[in-house]
Amino acid sequence: MQPWSTQYARSLTLNEWPDEIGTRFVQDIANRIDSLPLYDPTIKATLAKFGVTELSWPVLVDWDINSISFRGEMTLFIFSAYFFVETPTWYQLPYGETAPEPLLFDGENETIMIGFDGILHIDNSGTIQTSEVARVYTDLDMMPDLSVSGGEREDAIFSFHNF
Repeated sequence: MQPWSTQYARSLTLNEWPDEIGTRFVQDIANRIDSLPLYDPTIKATLAKFGVTELSWPVLVDWDINSISFRGEMTLFIFSAYFFVETPTWYQLPYGETAPEPLLFDGENETIMIGFDGILHIDNSGTIQTSEVARVYTDLDMMPDLSVSGGEREDAIFSFHNF
């Protein structure tokens, strides 16, 4: 395997990226994205809005790398991620906000899906330096069709599935 550098990343074709991500980055990306629901303030604020005050590790998150870009010596992976969470029925949304459509309801809790988009910054040595969440959403129309078997979403460069 060729050593990582941003120059090497710039030389890869779109067809080469899935193998590169799968062999070089998949575990680091999964660890970083899976941890975002635990500490990112935007995601935590969304969870609190639905009465969820604590999550347990591991949070099983599906994610897609949708685009790859370059900024100086950094490689940017633009991603979308999705996870399920149980919400208590007592939560009260702020006035005017629409409740998300529950995927499951067991009489006490609703299960909703939360999506978030963000960016991973990969440095010249191939290390994820920073991650940022750009937006969080609960609208099912913005989520992928998880009933499609085989996993790969046709518009993603790379997809990772926990569920």
